[in-house]
Amino acid sequence: MIPHWDVDPLAWDTLRLGSFVLPGVWHVSYTLERDIDCKKAGGTDGARLKDKGYKPAKITFTGELSEQADWVEMQRIFPFIHPKRKGASREAFTVEHPATRIAAINSVYLVEIDAPELQDGKLVLSMRGFEYVPVPKKVAPSTGQVTGTLTALDIPPFALALFPGMRGPLVE
Repeated sequence: MIPHWDVDPLAWDTLRLGSFVLPGVWHVSYTLERDIDCKKAGGTDGARLKDKGYKPAKITFTGELSEQADWVEMQRIFPFIHPKRKGASREAFTVEHPATRIAAINSVYLVEIDAPELQDGKLVLSMRGFEYVPVPKKVAPSTGQVTGTLTALDIPPFALALFPGMRGPLVE
C-alpha cells in the first residue's frame, strides 16, 4: 500500500534512482498516455478508434536541495546518473517514489537534465525521462517437432522415480 502523505511525508519527498537515494526534496510529475489510432470515416460523424497499448510515460523529477550536505551528495551521485566517462554506458534506472508506484512505473531512462538553478535560497534541479519498459522478446512459433535426443540425464530425478522405465533415448 502506498502511504498517505500525512502518514509518511518523507516517502513523498524521497526519490530513489537505482541504488541512489537522491538528496533533498523531490517532486515527480508524469503524463500517462494511450497510443490510439483514430480513423475518421469521410462524410460521417464519429471515428473508429484502435487502442495500440500505452506509450511510455514522460516523467519529470524536480529536486530542491537546501543543505550543503545535499549539494555535496548530489555532486557525488551525478556522474552515475549522467555518465560522461570514457566507456560509460547509459542505462535505465529503477525508480521508487509513491507517485511512480501508483502508476506502476518501475524504471526510467533519463534523457534531459537542466542546469541547477538557485531559487529562493534552494538549488533546483530538474530531470526528464521516459518510463522504460523493455520490449518482450518474441518466441519463435513451435513447429510441434522435437529435435535432438533426450537422455536420462535430461530427465529430472523426480520424473525417473515416478516412471522407472524412462531410460535411454526417448526421442529420435
